[in-house]
Amino acid sequence: MQVCILAKNEDIDGIREKARLEIEFFSNHTQILNIGLSETGEKPITHWFCTFNADQEMLDKLKSIQELTEIEAANARGFLSKRKLKTIKD
Repeated sequence: MQVCILAKNEDIDGIREKARLEIEFFSNHTQILNIGLSETGEKPITHWFCTFNADQEMLDKLKSIQELTEIEAANARGFLSKRKLKTIKD
């Protein structure tokens, strides 16, 4: 299933660190929450996003450490549209 994760910009460093420490899958990944977003699609970045395929076990683990993030099994386009966020293009 496709999993989407969203975090506010001000929380990003702590969230990335916690994911790397608590979930082995993320310990060697630099691509966690690496897509910058805003309501307009222009800077400044207000949120960070990532999406990837995962099984139910991984989704449950992610939700167990979820504090400052939104995590959902969803299509990325629909997930972002529902939250009125757009990808920032450099």
